[in-house]
Amino acid sequence: MQRTRPYVQFNFSTVGAGGQNLFWDVHTLQCLLLAAGMKIKGGATGHWGEATLSALGKFEDDWDDATGAEFGIPPASTSVKVLQPGDLWLLRMAAQAQILIPMPAPKNDIVGVLQLHRWFQQKGILYESKQDYTGTNSRSFWAVQGQPNLAVQLQLASDRPINPGPIRINCTTYANIMLSVFQCGTLANPSYNPGLQNIGGDSSEHLSKARYHFKQVLREELNKDGKQKHLNYFANADEIDDATVDGKLYSMEIGSARHRGVGHHAILHNGIVYQSHDSTPSAADCTLEKFMARATPCVYLFGQL
Repeated sequence: MQRTRPYVQFNFSTVGAGGQNLFWDVHTLQCLLLAAGMKIKGGATGHWGEATLSALGKFEDDWDDATGAEFGIPPASTSVKVLQPGDLWLLRMAAQAQILIPMPAPKNDIVGVLQLHRWFQQKGILYESKQDYTGTNSRSFWAVQGQPNLAVQLQLASDRPINPGPIRINCTTYANIMLSVFQCGTLANPSYNPGLQNIGGDSSEHLSKARYHFKQVLREELNKDGKQKHLNYFANADEIDDATVDGKLYSMEIGSARHRGVGHHAILHNGIVYQSHDSTPSAADCTLEKFMARATPCVYLFGQL
């Protein structure tokens, strides 16, 4: 599995009866089968054998094409005994495991953002628990090489990075995905990085500025001497409304004294804030006025160049 680029490539070689069966390729297949609910005696050992062949056959027998239809995966028409590089059967396993996300590509701009936001809402995607995202095993989302319309959820700090879903998101993951979708409709974006270790909390790195080249919006204010000064934060909805333009997308980073940095991420378009927070469903939207009524009065704002 590719881990050094912002996408994953399922299977570098043939895997199955008579295949090359390289260790990490077999391990990836076994992890996918386990995540999809199959049982393999001995687990994900990386070694090909009758136990994995049996699990593969059972998955083929149990597969329902309706599970893959939502993700544009065509109906099964070939045997699964030997998997080829990028085989659709691997995507079917990921779909069964509930770790796939349909990307709106080629619908970039706000159209793609809203399409994906509505999908999160319709699916009732929940917020990733603090136990997960404050630890070492936070979920990350990766483009699938050769499949621009799909992304996959992984947990790379785990001994088994491919774990069963359903999908979970948090506010920073949400903003990271949406900004990439805004730029190109997919996560197969040179600016996108699934890792978020240096974003938020007490970090001074701003997600939208560092990765997506948004420009920080400054607020103008008169000091006691009547001279104009520029401030890098906003304290209420009126200040933000005066500094933004309809039709443009803005990234909002909410300051947090507890974190000594950014405590929450959201995006803003035409006076509506789109975000992920710890409610059901996780993906939510509200007016800027309602959002600011409960946000800490320190919002860093970034806009399109």
